[in-house]
Amino acid sequence: MNSKLKPVTVVINCVIRHDKLKIAKQELYKVIGIVLLKEKACKDIHVHEDPENPNELLIIEQWKNREIFVGAHMRTQHMIDFLKLAEAFLEKEATFTFWNEIPLDKLNPVI
Repeated sequence: MNSKLKPVTVVINCVIRHDKLKIAKQELYKVIGIVLLKEKACKDIHVHEDPENPNELLIIEQWKNREIFVGAHMRTQHMIDFLKLAEAFLEKEATFTFWNEIPLDKLNPVI
């Protein structure tokens, strides 16, 4: 199977401007609600904050595949609008990485 068509975990690291954390969390809450409601290819989204630096957020998303995330998802109006808003509260450009799960039975070479 093409790796771009396998289920994917998207890990997004972003640093929020100190004076914009409240608005950033509010906007994230709104857009995550929309994504989970409208985009069936999105299986789950979790947001974590660094306990040493609460302005650094790690967003972990589970998607049907990478192609949907980088294609249809990023072209939705709610994402276009959110990314435009995010320019005002991001300290620097967010980083996106893509991960494929390794089933436990594939980790053990004896099996």
